[in-house]
Amino acid sequence: MIQEIIRNVQACVPFRLLKDKYLPLVLENRINPEIGIDAQVIDTYSRKDFTEMASLLQQEGLLITLHGPFYDLVPGGIDKKILKAISSYSSSQNSSHLDELDCDCKSRWHHSLEHEELSLLVHSDRRLG
Repeated sequence: MIQEIIRNVQACVPFRLLKDKYLPLVLENRINPEIGIDAQVIDTYSRKDFTEMASLLQQEGLLITLHGPFYDLVPGGIDKKILKAISSYSSSQNSSHLDELDCDCKSRWHHSLEHEELSLLVHSDRRLG
């Protein structure tokens, strides 16, 4: 009965811990992993590391799901590339620093910056008039 339950459940485990600590336990107990991947893991491990892990888990017949990172382009984020781009933009006010990012949020930032500039222009004209 318990084996049937385990076979139908995903257990969340960060990629770093799966690779460095829990892989033997996962394999021995046939636990289907929901692998947590964050920005630091993406920057630290190679594509080969991810491919090897996926191949091993698939060979074992385990069901795999991923819990990928969701970080927006915000100053409080923890993605180092996003923080660097925001810092560069903040010091230079040159939005081309945001072009280096590969995220859906980039278009929202450009949209916000365009409208912010327009808003500042409209409101400054009202104050002058």
